[in-house]
Amino acid sequence: MAMMWSFIRRMFGGEDAESKQARLRMAADLSDPRRTFVWGVLAISYKLDPGYLKSHAIEAVRDWYGVSSVQELRSFTPDSFGTRSHPAYNQFRLCFLARAGYGAGLLDEATSWSWAIQEAAVVQHHYRSWEEYAQGYIAGHLEYRASEGDPPDRLEEIRRNLMGDIPEKHRTVWTAIPFQTPMGASAAGLALG
Repeated sequence: MAMMWSFIRRMFGGEDAESKQARLRMAADLSDPRRTFVWGVLAISYKLDPGYLKSHAIEAVRDWYGVSSVQELRSFTPDSFGTRSHPAYNQFRLCFLARAGYGAGLLDEATSWSWAIQEAAVVQHHYRSWEEYAQGYIAGHLEYRASEGDPPDRLEEIRRNLMGDIPEKHRTVWTAIPFQTPMGASAAGLALG
């Protein structure tokens, strides 16, 4: 945890007020290992928890996913993303929607965390390490982008960018988060579901 906190503190320089506030809230989340694990899942593609970035969350939920209600938000399943053979990507997106749903004002914080924790726990059933999770996420992301019509050169650029970020995740975020973090409700008294 000390390494994670150090990483968060180092990242404060030059940020806007919303980003600084997000880092403070993320630091408070370190007291719950399940929330920290959710952050590990999201960190493959994000530097901050989207639940704490209101403007980004609203844009993502409403514009990218076309969601305007809790019912629409909760209708997403692992089968919604066209990458059934890559659970890492599907579970990332569900965790993202859970947290962004809170940031966009569609979910209360407890519901957002409960959903995100439930979806993040699925990652542990499919992978044995952050490295395996990262490889699954990258494969799923590339499959999704290909299905959206991205040409091979763009897919290679995406792959290179994602692969280039993995060493930093191993040195910072993932070092502080055991992959086998207990995700059950008893870990911090939250009900899952």
